[in-house]
Amino acid sequence: MKSFDVCVVGGGFSGLYISSMINGDLHVFEEHSSVGLPMHCAGIISPKTFDMLNVPRSLVEAEYSGMVIHFGGCKICWFGSPLALRVDRVGLERYLYDKCSSLGHVFHFNSFVSNVDPNGFIYVGDLKFNSKLIILAEGSRRVFSRRLGLVGCGDDFYGFQALIRGRVGSEFIHVYIDRDFSDYFSWFIPIDDDKCIVGLMVRNSMNLKLKFDALLKRLEFEGLLSNASFKRFFGGVIIRGPMGSYGCGRVFAIGDSIQMSKPLTGGGLYSICLASKVLSKLINDYISGLIDLSDLSALYIPFFNELSRRFKLSFNLVKLISKMNYRLFERVIVGGCRLKWHDSLLSHIDYDEPLYGILKDPIRLVKFSVAILTGLIP
Repeated sequence: MKSFDVCVVGGGFSGLYISSMINGDLHVFEEHSSVGLPMHCAGIISPKTFDMLNVPRSLVEAEYSGMVIHFGGCKICWFGSPLALRVDRVGLERYLYDKCSSLGHVFHFNSFVSNVDPNGFIYVGDLKFNSKLIILAEGSRRVFSRRLGLVGCGDDFYGFQALIRGRVGSEFIHVYIDRDFSDYFSWFIPIDDDKCIVGLMVRNSMNLKLKFDALLKRLEFEGLLSNASFKRFFGGVIIRGPMGSYGCGRVFAIGDSIQMSKPLTGGGLYSICLASKVLSKLINDYISGLIDLSDLSALYIPFFNELSRRFKLSFNLVKLISKMNYRLFERVIVGGCRLKWHDSLLSHIDYDEPLYGILKDPIRLVKFSVAILTGLIP
């Protein structure tokens, strides 16, 4: 039986990013034949998250100074300098892979992990490996995190996206809160003058084609896209909390494996970056013998609990809104337009934690309440 300092289950973004900051004898077990596959993410992040990544600027494929949020004939705008960036997700994971390799980390591709034991054992086929620590970064399947009792219920969607070539008529991201197009929201993301991503969120695939065709017709009608030709379809599970437990025994979980994603949109890079910065430093101290396992847990838990508290608060609010069929979002847009707050209602709101930012700011909370009440007026 082979023994290592750290075993990482999953070579997606979560596993790669935290591994790139850990020293020692680290082994990554990945079920696919290479990193970056399968493609599933649009790669939209905030400038703050990009700075945390500490990767080359060449991985940024587009910058966005604004987002337009639509409902019916109403729309409000969210501006920033920039508001968001699009990173090359495949290129990002390959960059992190190269960084991990330069640290001497070993990758085991086409390795299907069959079991994870909280005492520090993982099983790959007939092989058994022992590790001082296991980082569970299995992604959206959440097989082992469920077995270990780290997560319970979720609020998952399927994100269906298409890379499209055509005439692109906007430099802004456009988001539609409209059940004709999706079961939650849909999006248009320009990449350059002749390339964009169009996507939507659905509970199941039964009405997928009808919704996608309706979305394309709306984009054509509004002049955002014409002469469209499809280059690639991609997608995956979009996870929205509640965030699970940090781990158990010698297992520390991160990313989609414990639903560590933004409750509003399902994006995960922001929270993964926050947790990885803290956890990787503690793991390095543990491997170096500066702290023991109980110290590692005791130092990590307060940080994790605070992060989890904020995200669970936002998730509970989104869950409440979803029970009203997301009509609260619609009323905010309608009310903001009636009050002529098209450009100001969303100004200076944290891109990564918008709901928490609104809740902790009394003045902004009042402003949103007024917009909702105004939107409710017949």
